[in-house]
Amino acid sequence: MMMKKAKYFQIVFLLFVLVSSAQTDEDVVRYTNLGIGGTSRFIGLSGAMGALGGDMSCASYNPAGIGISLKSDLNFSFGMHFANTITDFNSSTQKKLSPALNFNFLGLGGTSIDKKNPENRYYFMIGYSQLQNYNQSIVIKGRPTRGKSMTLDMLDYAKGKAPKNLDGLYEGAAYYVYLLDLLDTLNYNTYYSYIDTSKSFLQQKKINTSGRVNELTFSYAYTFDETVYLGATLGIPFLKFSYQSDYAEIDDKNEMYIVKNPNNTYSSSYSYPVKYYNGLGGIKDFHYQTTYTTTATGINIKLGSIWRVNDYFRVGLYYHSPTWFKAKDIYYYRFETNWDEGQNINVTVPDGGGLYNYSIRTPSKLGIAISSIVQNKMSINADYELVDYRKGLLSSSDVGVFDNANKALKEKYAMTGNLRCGIELNTKPVIFRMGWASYGSPFGNQIAGNYVRNSFSFGFGFKTTYFYYDFAFVKSFIGKQEYYMYNPKYCDVANIRLNLTQVIFTIGLIGTRYDDDIDYEKYNQPKPNNSPAPSKNNEPSKPQIPY
Repeated sequence: MMMKKAKYFQIVFLLFVLVSSAQTDEDVVRYTNLGIGGTSRFIGLSGAMGALGGDMSCASYNPAGIGISLKSDLNFSFGMHFANTITDFNSSTQKKLSPALNFNFLGLGGTSIDKKNPENRYYFMIGYSQLQNYNQSIVIKGRPTRGKSMTLDMLDYAKGKAPKNLDGLYEGAAYYVYLLDLLDTLNYNTYYSYIDTSKSFLQQKKINTSGRVNELTFSYAYTFDETVYLGATLGIPFLKFSYQSDYAEIDDKNEMYIVKNPNNTYSSSYSYPVKYYNGLGGIKDFHYQTTYTTTATGINIKLGSIWRVNDYFRVGLYYHSPTWFKAKDIYYYRFETNWDEGQNINVTVPDGGGLYNYSIRTPSKLGIAISSIVQNKMSINADYELVDYRKGLLSSSDVGVFDNANKALKEKYAMTGNLRCGIELNTKPVIFRMGWASYGSPFGNQIAGNYVRNSFSFGFGFKTTYFYYDFAFVKSFIGKQEYYMYNPKYCDVANIRLNLTQVIFTIGLIGTRYDDDIDYEKYNQPKPNNSPAPSKNNEPSKPQIPY
């Protein structure tokens, strides 16, 4: 009988065409719903610098903000990332903490006067920033309600099919490892499972993810008379996301057994007829493992502006184009069964792993920001941006492959908003910061509700003429996420909560001011406001940047 199953399985592979299950509407959401990345100052303010500016991290949000800077800058940011997951599944709670070292930002920027218009200046910079970290572990474990099992979903797919027509990734693999077997061998239309859902058993799923989204940025900003700032960034994000899951159903109480009697008959605890095979007996457990890694390189453009209404108030407006990713998935699936009589049967599909190339387009973003400067000592800032998850898209050279995923994007998701607020107090040479950010659920909820992410941050820094040190601490809470380990028709829901903690340090070096020792006469231009050329001891009245 085992040889017969192997023969059927070889036929399955000859007919099999695979598209990885990793390529779903959730991919677009995952690579759109990014966090806050950058320097400690930027993160300490929860990213609310769309109108305040003056930090190189602005290049990935509102690039006009880098034009506020009066001096060249070199900084490096790093820290720690802790992901704490809490899962509740049928009154069973599991917790998992995942720590990781984290790179945050590396940037170099410089500013210079416009020789043709010395009242104006421009700023160039190159930066490398981490926008998201995917390091996380989840454990779901508990007893399902009666009549719940992944094998019931497999039996639905297998119904009415000959073994050679079963899907080699799912019910076909289950048939090969004897988890499913034929009851009707004549018409190939009736199967049964060696998991008896009338018994008590454990369900368990372990998920480990890792990876990141890092972005290389080339940015330019131009300042008009310290009143209007315009900026543009070419972003090249590099994405890597690795996923490993192990789903298991375990007969921990040995309620599913088949015992061979001395007279070559057998007795069984199953509530329906099953077959006995030498070396197997009843099932001990089965595992269904999924492993895939997505790598992608993308491109996007960010445009921004800031209007300095007066010395006390600024308004920012920015736009992020979609990010166009060229992605590649490498994947494989492993099915394994363990039996009471000691036998282990396993299969990995496809043989040698699979490869699939496709494209991802994330939605665009539109943001507005305001900043109020109080007595040149404190800034109060707020950013709000809109993102429509329905505008995401998956595509490939295989026509129709992503029709269902793209339909799901349009039907399941909604437009939502991200709000960031921050306060900075400058008590030279020490600076204090705090912030709050709320990232709306891709299903439309904002501020509160399932899938909404709220982050609270604080930080401080020490700044002198030529260097600075900054520190930031961020605590993020993601609203309850409902998760089904497989088809919800045959699965109880698990509730997952995720708390993230980040600790970030920044070390920076400051260059000379852009207008130090300018010889205005050589530009053949009148001196601004007919005032003397600025110097280190006599800076002009504008810009009155608070820090």
